[in-house]
Amino acid sequence: GLFPLVLIGQGNGQDVADQVVLCEYLASQGFVVAATPSPMLRTPLEREDQVGPLAELQAEELAAAIGVVAAELPVDRERLAVVGHSFGARAALLLGMRDRRIRAIVSLDGGIGTATAADEFRRAPSFREDAELPPLLHFYEELDAFMAPDFRMLRALHTAELVLTATAAMHHAHFTT
Repeated sequence: GLFPLVLIGQGNGQDVADQVVLCEYLASQGFVVAATPSPMLRTPLEREDQVGPLAELQAEELAAAIGVVAAELPVDRERLAVVGHSFGARAALLLGMRDRRIRAIVSLDGGIGTATAADEFRRAPSFREDAELPPLLHFYEELDAFMAPDFRMLRALHTAELVLTATAAMHHAHFTT
């Protein structure tokens, strides 16, 4: 049979080592997992007007990973999930907006649940507020001021289901390995 594929969108400046525990856990549950490094390892995020273009680039790299993995392993290319940490949740959301094969989106304290650079993100070419999205699960913390929750954008989306889940005693950094 075909294995389900989960894509992992890394946070700003992170690589696969930052989510290795999550990746290994998902693999132990029968998922094939593909992660790509943050594009900010090559192009540092220095201004808010970079948010849309860098999120687009990361979404493109995640989409390309589907073909790379499918060429090597028997994965179900029609039923995909994407998990994004921090900035990676922006790429996960854009990928879900442009690829109907994405069946679930998980945000790990993602920037999509904050007001930070929200207007710049909405200007990304793939951003479509009217897109029909799969269920979206957003975990968030309330301890770090720079990640202050703001769910206006998430609530405006057309998701099959939106679940907002607060965590206890977690900082933003705790969502990485």
